[in-house]
Amino acid sequence: MLSSLNYTKDYLMAFTEVINHTGLLFKTADESLFDFVELFSKLSVLCIRSLSHVLTELTDGTTLTSESTQSMYVELFNQEYVSQLFIVLVTAFVVLRKNDFEEWKDDPEHWVTEQLSEDVGYNIRPSAEHLVQCLFTLFKNLLIPQLQVSLSAVSQLPSSFENVIEQDAILSIIGASAESIQDIFQFEPWFLSIYNGLSDVQDVNISLVFRRRVSILISQFAPFVSNEDTIRLIYSLLPKFLTDSPCNDCVVKLTALRAYKDILDDYNFKDSCFAAVRDEVTQSMINLAPSFDVAESRQLVLDSLTALLNRLGKSVTPYAETIVNLLLQLWTDWEEEGILRAGTVSVMSVFVNAIKTGAEPFHFVLSRIVECSTNLDSDDHVMLETDGLELWAACLQNTTTLSEHFSHLFPNIIRYLSLGTSTLPFVLTVFNSYMLLEPTLLSGDVATYTLTQFRLLMDDVKNETFEFLSYSLSMLLMNCPMENISEPLVASGLLSMEITKVLENKEHPVKLSSCCLFLSRLAFRSPDLIILVCDQASADGSAMTKLVENWIQLYDHISSPGNRKLCILGLTSLLPSNHTGVLQNMNPLMHLWFSGLSEVEEDANGDAQIYYKNEDMSEFGFYLDPQTAEAKRKELMISQDAVHTVSLKSFISQAFTGCAQHYGGLEAFRASCLQNVDSALLDQFSTML
Repeated sequence: MLSSLNYTKDYLMAFTEVINHTGLLFKTADESLFDFVELFSKLSVLCIRSLSHVLTELTDGTTLTSESTQSMYVELFNQEYVSQLFIVLVTAFVVLRKNDFEEWKDDPEHWVTEQLSEDVGYNIRPSAEHLVQCLFTLFKNLLIPQLQVSLSAVSQLPSSFENVIEQDAILSIIGASAESIQDIFQFEPWFLSIYNGLSDVQDVNISLVFRRRVSILISQFAPFVSNEDTIRLIYSLLPKFLTDSPCNDCVVKLTALRAYKDILDDYNFKDSCFAAVRDEVTQSMINLAPSFDVAESRQLVLDSLTALLNRLGKSVTPYAETIVNLLLQLWTDWEEEGILRAGTVSVMSVFVNAIKTGAEPFHFVLSRIVECSTNLDSDDHVMLETDGLELWAACLQNTTTLSEHFSHLFPNIIRYLSLGTSTLPFVLTVFNSYMLLEPTLLSGDVATYTLTQFRLLMDDVKNETFEFLSYSLSMLLMNCPMENISEPLVASGLLSMEITKVLENKEHPVKLSSCCLFLSRLAFRSPDLIILVCDQASADGSAMTKLVENWIQLYDHISSPGNRKLCILGLTSLLPSNHTGVLQNMNPLMHLWFSGLSEVEEDANGDAQIYYKNEDMSEFGFYLDPQTAEAKRKELMISQDAVHTVSLKSFISQAFTGCAQHYGGLEAFRASCLQNVDSALLDQFSTML
């Protein structure tokens, strides 16, 4: 560690000398020495960073164990050294200088971006503020006298331009050290004292500097304010800095916008306090959005709109049309700005998720944006497609019925399936939404092509991806009419692949379990399809025998009670076929029945609370807002699923009894097919049923 090296004290003294000399240059040098001063500025940044690094190490206390470190700590960091360093940082490095005001005037957006940067690695002012923060963390007691003198200088509204520059520097280091000195600097009384007097500051230049600093200070101290009356005043003040006024130039507006974004993002944000200014803030941000030219400023606008929409939710509905028009304007104006266009699409997703079904009237516009963003033939799709897919999903999840605008885009999502790129989770999310909204879109050649793409994707993927794909296939089986997908399941080779994986039993249990669940759901709906494919593989029935044998063995790798029941339902659905491959596995199948019946006590409808464990999409990496229309569709789908509506005991009993009747009764069935079943097990099972 740097703080424990033998020569650390000498290095620190040298660093301090550089900082002191550079500070003197900043105060006295004329414009002819600008390049020289810039060189020293860069050197000072390195020195300040090194000092900060040492102080950060000392903060955790682990380096104070050695005698040399303790000696340096006591000898170097005394009252005089700390106070002098503090004064230099405030008066030379943090204070606004002549070149700052020149950049403020000539290139305000770039200047604000630089000043709002938290990168202490290259910018001297953030570096100096960070070093002051370290000083307060370690040596607050030594700095209290100096801080109290400084506080007296900011107790009143600025009276002159020189005064406001001095106040700005002091308030800058106060804000940077907000967490450490909130017990010394009482923000709330200070804020209340200046709140009503801001309009009394008549000098425009003084007002500009002061309003900028007040905005920054609010964002730094707002998380520590608990009085709701003060919070209301804070929320109501910043919108006044966003309006068109000589006292609100580009710098003030951008700084206030950033402050409001921070407040909206803050964990302690108070919705009740915001209600009174909600409309004013919303309108101010909408009016401000198209005003800036620099990419960083525009990105701040998008980030602020995102924060606002997340907070407002459905309350933004009265402004829905205005916001859509604004975002469409930004999308058009920023045609050559790929990153900003992607950001605009992202805000559209937040907007749709905020107003839920209220976005339906705008589907025509939104579908065009989705189509453009996800156009695989476009050069821009690589940059836009992720946000475009998120918007696509948001629109489908928050609609009650599938509009024609999104219906005609269904082939596009199928085309995306063939890519198998990192966007696959988003593609599957959109696909699942279509299966819930309008599963009949999948039929004929479209179904065959789609299932073929699933087969190709599942051929060699990671376990997690295999689960993603299997979940989507489960959604497909639960919603699509069997007449639409029966032939495509066979023609695509998907069913054959699923059966082959279980037959060979060579894959990871995670994949094989997913295959078993797919086959179980299919067997419950259409057992003849599985029998058909198995008999095509081996006319003597050996493929079916091996499939059921492995299927039963893989049951132990399924942990979810609902999925375990599904597995039993699927296997039992094969029994009425009286296929020899099934009947030869009656002994392990009956053991499986006992296991399933003893694990869970179902109600009269065949349901149990434990079956709902992991029923949400988050299990597979997909989050679904429970307030969306899709959540209600999914809830209905689950409520109608066989896992929740079919009594396992009754289903087993009917299947077993049906087989027995086929053979002329239980005794004949026992003599013909159950020779290998333990007689005690069979008697116990007969008693249970």
